[in-house]
Amino acid sequence: MPGQTDSMTIEAKPGTDILTGSSALNMRMSVSALVCLFVIGPMFFLLMPLYVGALADYVGLNNQQVGTLSSLELLGSCLASLSGLLWIRKANWQKTAAICAFALLSLNLLSMLVSDSLAMLIPIRIGAGFSSGCLLAIAIAALGDTARLDRNFALAVAGQLTVSGLLFFVLPRLILQKGVNAVFGTFAACAVVALIACIFVPSQGREHAQLRWTGGVAWRPLWGLAGSTAFFVAQTAFWVFIERMGVDAQFSPDFIGTSLGVSTLLSIGAALGVGWISQTFGRFRVMLIAAFGELACLAALVEGFSATTYFITVVLFQICWNGWVPIQMANIAAVDVSGRLTVLIGLFQAMGVATGPVLVAQLLTGGSFLPVNIVSGVFVVLAILLFSPIAIQRRSTKQV
Repeated sequence: MPGQTDSMTIEAKPGTDILTGSSALNMRMSVSALVCLFVIGPMFFLLMPLYVGALADYVGLNNQQVGTLSSLELLGSCLASLSGLLWIRKANWQKTAAICAFALLSLNLLSMLVSDSLAMLIPIRIGAGFSSGCLLAIAIAALGDTARLDRNFALAVAGQLTVSGLLFFVLPRLILQKGVNAVFGTFAACAVVALIACIFVPSQGREHAQLRWTGGVAWRPLWGLAGSTAFFVAQTAFWVFIERMGVDAQFSPDFIGTSLGVSTLLSIGAALGVGWISQTFGRFRVMLIAAFGELACLAALVEGFSATTYFITVVLFQICWNGWVPIQMANIAAVDVSGRLTVLIGLFQAMGVATGPVLVAQLLTGGSFLPVNIVSGVFVVLAILLFSPIAIQRRSTKQV
C-alpha cells in the first residue's frame, strides 16, 4: 500500500482475490443466513431487560445475583470470541455453526427444567453464552469477508433491532403466563431457526493476505476496539437495569415492554440511515452527537422521572446506541489496513458487554439505581476519547 510499506508488508497467495473473495459468501441466501446468525447469537443480550426482570420476579434473584448471572452468561460469549482467534479461519463454519446452534437449543431446554435453581443455572447459562458467542463470531467473520460489508452489517444490525423489537411486544405477556421459561423457550426457538439457517452458511471465507507487523500503522484499529469495549460497558450497564428502573418507578410491565419495543423498532431507521448521515456530517461528528444524546438520556433518568420521560429517554437512547454501532464498525475497518483486526470487534464488544452488569451490580446498594447512570456516563465519555485518535489520524492522512 503506498505510503505504508515502511510499516507493514502484505503478501497475497497466488491466484487469490483478496478484494471480493469467495462467490459463495456473497450469494443472497448465504448473506441472509449469516444475518440470521448475527441476530440470534446475541439474542440473550438484546432481550436482557426482560430476561433480567423474569429472573428477578420468577426466580427470586436480587439485583446483585441478577447482575452476576447476566455477566457470567456474557462472559461465556466473551470466551467464545477469544477462542475464535484460534479456530475462526481453520474450522468449517457450516458444521461449527450447526453444532453450536444444537448446543444452544439443548442448553435452553435444560434451563427450562432447572429454572428455579441458581446453582444449576450458572454453568448452563455460561455454556449457552459460549454457544451464542461462537455463532456471532462466525457471523462477524463471514460478513466481514463479503464484498458489500457496509450494507450487510447494516442489514444485520437492523435485523437484530427488528426481531428484538417485536419480541419486546410479545414476551411480557408470555412471561406473565410462563415466567422465566417463556424467555428460555424463546431462546430455544431462536436456536431452531439458527440450526435451519446453517444449511446456507458457507463452509469457509475468502483467502486473506498474510500480514507482518513492523510498525504503528497496523495497530491503529486497537484504539477503536478499546473504544468499542468502553462503549458496550456503558450500554450494558444501563440496558441490563432499564427494566428494573421502570419497575422501581412503578410503571406497568406492559408500558415498560411497549417502551422498549417501540424504542427498538424506531432505532432501525438509525441503523440503516446512519451511513448516509455520516457521509454528510462525518463519522466522528455523528458519534459525538450520539454520545451527547446518551449522556442527556442518562441525566434525564435520575430518580423521580415520569412515564413520559421514561418513554422518550428509552427511545432516544436506543436511537443513539444503534446509530453509533455501524459507524463504530466502519471507523475500525477504515483504519484496519490488513482486515484482520476487524474480526476482533465481537471479542472487544463482548468484553464490554460482560463487564458492564457485574461492575454496576457491585455498586447497587440501598435500592438506588444512580450508579447505573454514573457508570454508563463515564464509559460513554471514555469511548469517545478512545475513538478520537482514529479521527485525528484519518484527518491527518486524508482518509475517507
